[in-house]
Amino acid sequence: MLLNPENTLFVRGATPVLLLADAPVNDALPLLAAPDDAGASGDMADWCEDAERVGGAVVLSLDWLPDMLDWSVLLSSGTVRGGFMSVPA
Repeated sequence: MLLNPENTLFVRGATPVLLLADAPVNDALPLLAAPDDAGASGDMADWCEDAERVGGAVVLSLDWLPDMLDWSVLLSSGTVRGGFMSVPA
């Protein structure tokens, strides 16, 4: 099942982050703490380059996409789940 593109946000940085809203796998994923080096949001192509460069990305599943990325607020909600996903070899 594919997610609606409006429910995804690609965040560029030293550790790329993918935010997924309303993902069906959300409850099966572990809760997470905030990354230290998340950057600005970007398009999928730039984000993919970042993920390939560092060997993977943090993928987060949450109930909604935030209007602004405030990691302390977002990750203290107790609802954000996910983890680091390696780029396939």
